[in-house]
Amino acid sequence: MALRSARDATTATVAAPHAGSGGAADSISPAAPASAPRRRVEEDWTPSTLSEVVTVFAKHPSFQFPAAVLAALLALRLQQPAGLADAAVVAFLAGFWLLQEWVVHKHLLHSDWNWV
Repeated sequence: MALRSARDATTATVAAPHAGSGGAADSISPAAPASAPRRRVEEDWTPSTLSEVVTVFAKHPSFQFPAAVLAALLALRLQQPAGLADAAVVAFLAGFWLLQEWVVHKHLLHSDWNWV
């Protein structure tokens, strides 16, 4: 059986312990019999609903740190009255974000060029 990625090489079958073995609740055995029941392993699980996606995404530090910084900056900014310049900055950033997302998706992610 060919492995799909290096991550698959480290993912082992998680099988239920043998009856009467008195072992741990889960045993990791790459050579587990095919009839052994599989339990959900975190690496094998993919969220299927929007709430599961948000929950998984919110648990990552790559989301938590920028969200905390953004919340702190927003709280600091809201202490002062908003002006016309604030509206212009928000409009510019929203337009720029949409443009850069389109460029990245069209010219990098969905291009024929093998950049990975």
